[in-house]
Amino acid sequence: MAGDLIRLKLCESLKELQVKFGIEDKADTHHESHGRKTILFIKSKEKEHLDRIFEFQSTLSHFKSLTKLVIKGLEDDSVLPVIGESCICLKYLDIKENTFSADGIRYLFFTSKEAEQRYRDIHLIQGKVIPKKILRPLTKT
Repeated sequence: MAGDLIRLKLCESLKELQVKFGIEDKADTHHESHGRKTILFIKSKEKEHLDRIFEFQSTLSHFKSLTKLVIKGLEDDSVLPVIGESCICLKYLDIKENTFSADGIRYLFFTSKEAEQRYRDIHLIQGKVIPKKILRPLTKT
């Protein structure tokens, strides 16, 4: 797996990425490239699953040029803030085949839950613009 992710780390020009996570008896990672689109399959044993997610997060932070990201099979919110911070060119995000909490979705857009709660009522109800300092870079695309 490390070899595949290191190779992907070098692909800063990558535009489309689809990632499929799965827990299986045999750990395996491979990728398929189709022009500008890459599909990454990450299968891990249950006890190694969080390590694989963390490694993916570390790699994801290098994909500054991604315009399309599809993630399937995750039940961990920790990848969402990384997407919000790193994927600054993202135009399409598909996360519907995952299990994320409401807080996780907030972290995709806001720097913290407290910041979101503090400004939500004041700014949205009064029709004011939310300060950019509490928003992640993803919200600017």
